[in-house]
Amino acid sequence: MYRFIFYFLAIIVFFSCQNNTGDGTAPVIEFVSLSKNTIVQDVVGLNDSIDITIRFEDSDGDLGFLPDEGAGSKDVFMIDNRTGDKYQNFRLPLFPSQGASNGIEGEITFTILSACCVFPDGIPPCESPDEYPTNEFTIGIYMKDRAGNQSNTVETSTITMICD
Repeated sequence: MYRFIFYFLAIIVFFSCQNNTGDGTAPVIEFVSLSKNTIVQDVVGLNDSIDITIRFEDSDGDLGFLPDEGAGSKDVFMIDNRTGDKYQNFRLPLFPSQGASNGIEGEITFTILSACCVFPDGIPPCESPDEYPTNEFTIGIYMKDRAGNQSNTVETSTITMICD
């Protein structure tokens, strides 16, 4: 009887320790760095920017769109964690296969443009109220491969937007 309980517990421990992430072909990303941690608000978004670097791995190497796939397709998604809305989205280049397993890995840097400060109390975005000189926020980032597998979501370190 004790032997049966031991084997049963061993099987439960074995399966509970397995990494159950579907078919294992979803990309995995990691936040690496920001080029700076402050940015000045800008309605047009052309006067200031920050570079965000992430590390990526994809075991089956299907990141980036093929040249004949839609030009409007995006595969890197950035979410403004102040609002939960899209910040900016990007299209990856097609990465060449590496090695026999065709997995790929590396680092990539994206330049995000400035946006508007967001305020409570019904104050419209992009204003410069004295009571809110700055906004602090983070950007959530995830990517999808050509098969539609979604990576984990990572978060940048805190960015301070100057609301002047």
